[in-house]
Amino acid sequence: MLVTLLETDFWRSGFCVMGGLIVLSPIVHYWYVSWALVFVPLFPSLAWLALSGTIALYFLVGLTPDWSMPLWAQTVIWTTFGIMLAREVVLALRPLLMQRTPAKPNDARSLAVVVPALNESKMLPNCLLSVKRMWPPPDEVIVVDGGSIDGTGEIAVRLGATVVLSEPGRGRRLPSG
Repeated sequence: MLVTLLETDFWRSGFCVMGGLIVLSPIVHYWYVSWALVFVPLFPSLAWLALSGTIALYFLVGLTPDWSMPLWAQTVIWTTFGIMLAREVVLALRPLLMQRTPAKPNDARSLAVVVPALNESKMLPNCLLSVKRMWPPPDEVIVVDGGSIDGTGEIAVRLGATVVLSEPGRGRRLPSG
């Protein structure tokens, strides 16, 4: 997925790389965050906006004797950022996970294919074989024969389709299925 991201979306890749470098660096100064903020208008992120707001606690370093940021300020900054980033990751991955979830076998939906035909003995075998290769496979294949004289109905039955006879005319055959 990362390789695909790097190949297809240059700006988002830059944002991810810059953000990763900032977050993983041992010391994060408030101006480092501004380097990633240039990407926020392109890719709105509540986590990065929160980080840019809470990083202002960096100015509390003068309050400690050793000029370090107080532990509570570090906790506020990184906990807020971590929670919001985790939320954004979950929201971004949900469509991908839903997309890969296979349909349940006991799903109540069914699929039927209706093929109107009139003297289609030459084309019907390829059509029905193509329909059988569909995914998900149809529950039923119905060939509506409008009075063929070339054995279309027999071919359809031989290939496992249900045959319904109707009057000639495509407009009459479609409602018959």
